[in-house]
Amino acid sequence: MNDAKEEPREFTLTIANDAFATRRVRFQEAPEICSLKLRRELAAEEADPAKTPAKLRFRISEAEIEEYREAHSPRMHRGAPRRKIAPKI
Repeated sequence: MNDAKEEPREFTLTIANDAFATRRVRFQEAPEICSLKLRRELAAEEADPAKTPAKLRFRISEAEIEEYREAHSPRMHRGAPRRKIAPKI
């Protein structure tokens, strides 16, 4: 992160390998999950300047993985008509 007012900082975010092995997270989702976490942390830091700066290392928790999955899972719309598949002849 580069800010003209302060020195650059480098952040490290990790997701447990088990989350990938058990298919709770796909590899292509990892950058977005980490980006969302870092944005939340930096926003909290910015909201309260008296607070100590954000940590430099973060571990994505199981709760954060579940929150991401719920927010990004496909949902069926109530009342949406279901398509009927015609039988093959």
